[in-house]
Amino acid sequence: MEKPPLWGIVNTAYNLVMDHAPESLQKRDKASAAFLGITGSYVVTSAVLAAARGIVEKNVSAHEFSELELACAELMPVAVIGYAAMKPEDTTEIVTKHPTYTAGIGAALVGFVFAMLEDAYRHSVKAKK
Repeated sequence: MEKPPLWGIVNTAYNLVMDHAPESLQKRDKASAAFLGITGSYVVTSAVLAAARGIVEKNVSAHEFSELELACAELMPVAVIGYAAMKPEDTTEIVTKHPTYTAGIGAALVGFVFAMLEDAYRHSVKAKK
């Protein structure tokens, strides 16, 4: 395997930020990648969800949209585990040869799932009121 999935996007975004970050953060590449991954994916996912709700809720109820969010939040980790099960050698290579990438992508998964669950819960509580 030459490059892990989404390498171009992840590497470009990471370097754009880290090239301007203080040296103390640059020395902590894995911790910085994890922080950027979780923060970036949470912000982007939340923004996409806000835009999508405005568009989709014209045709789908808030409850149905929340159910879709919950399904996505559950399926994303399953997709990652499925990839690891189908390509164990590639997964081992990614984790061992690209630890900074692994830290960032792993944290991005957490940010994505958290944003999905938070939005689904927020709107399901509103729908019950």
